[in-house]
Amino acid sequence: MKMILITRFAIELESSSKFFETKEGVEWFNHRLSFFKKTCLPSILNQLTRPDLWVIFITKNKNIHTKLSNETLGFDFIKIVEIEKFTAFKEIVSAFLLKDNLSQSITTRLDCDDALFPEYFKTVKSISDKTSSDCLFEPSKGLSLQVEDETITRAAYIQKLLPPFLSFINRTGDNIHVFSFNHDEWPKVFITEKQNKTPLWIQVVHENNISNQFGWGWMVKSVVEINPGEIQHLFTTLDVVNKSSIKLIKVNFRHCLYLIQEKFYKRTRNRKSLKIGKD
Repeated sequence: MKMILITRFAIELESSSKFFETKEGVEWFNHRLSFFKKTCLPSILNQLTRPDLWVIFITKNKNIHTKLSNETLGFDFIKIVEIEKFTAFKEIVSAFLLKDNLSQSITTRLDCDDALFPEYFKTVKSISDKTSSDCLFEPSKGLSLQVEDETITRAAYIQKLLPPFLSFINRTGDNIHVFSFNHDEWPKVFITEKQNKTPLWIQVVHENNISNQFGWGWMVKSVVEINPGEIQHLFTTLDVVNKSSIKLIKVNFRHCLYLIQEKFYKRTRNRKSLKIGKD
């Protein structure tokens, strides 16, 4: 089965939008392209087992296409696809897979400013070799990075349910792929292969990424901060702020207190719900 990595890069949110023709849009793209070169791209080139195809979807825009093509030149497994007509992204992916007869494949999602550990696709292939049914791969352990001015200021291993780094193994050939559902809204009917021991993905938080936050966030179950210097080898073009052991002990103690507090509030809410139900 072919392993296909899918990335949304610079896509207009509406058919009438011309955001990427504005000064703000150009600056947004240039900033994302900088992160792509330093985080996303090298993480895929350094995979122990590379995907067979990496499809990067962009809005039809000469400036975007030219700059992105220059960065990916020489890598035959990377394909840039321009979107001429706005529609739901899952339909765009479906049309691409159907056109190239790739419905029966492994699809993986990755944002243009995030990254994957070198073992990601090797792990996915190993799981695919063992399963004969459609299967959703859910790697719940990853790394959260806070980057400021090209410097990693904080790093933490986190456990996150249904993270945006899923893979879908499609053996039936049905029109289902990794973007068929929002990453945190997959129906429970699908067989799910979980991986929570080895970190396989890296979520990068920076000043232009307003949808994510460092460490704690939606469906995050645990946070353990580490010294950013421990993972600098993954991003050699970024500087790091080294943290002392004492500072890490203090901050992780606070993370533990936060977790205990959240569990307490959850139990309290559940008890209140039960009482309301009895009334």
